Amino acid sequence: MFKKSEPPQAQSEPTSPPPGRPVSAERPRELATIGPSIVIQGDLAGEEDLVIQGRVEGTVTLKQNLLTIGKDGKVNATINARILMVEGTVEGDLKGEEQVVLKKSADVRGNISAPRVTLE
Repeated sequence: MFKKSEPPQAQSEPTSPPPGRPVSAERPRELATIGPSIVIQGDLAGEEDLVIQGRVEGTVTLKQNLLTIGKDGKVNATINARILMVEGTVEGDLKGEEQVVLKKSADVRGNISAPRVTLE
């Protein structure tokens, strides 16, 4: 007559990522952007990767992160970052904990200090 149905079996979540997706031990890095219309005067510090397309005056400290100064970026500051990539204009001292990369479009006036410096 009437048959009691069995509850559906709980399916376990797959423990490996789908094929074609890399396995990463780190979580994805956060990325912040200072847009071309933004002007910052003072000290700038953070715990995430940063792209500067606007204007910054003062100091920039991102010792554990990547700092990119885009082609439209204009920075008049002392900069300290883990990796520093410059495509725009910088006036001030640059300190890279690991590396400083100056792209072809970079215009830098100041001292550069890093274990590795790359000039494009």
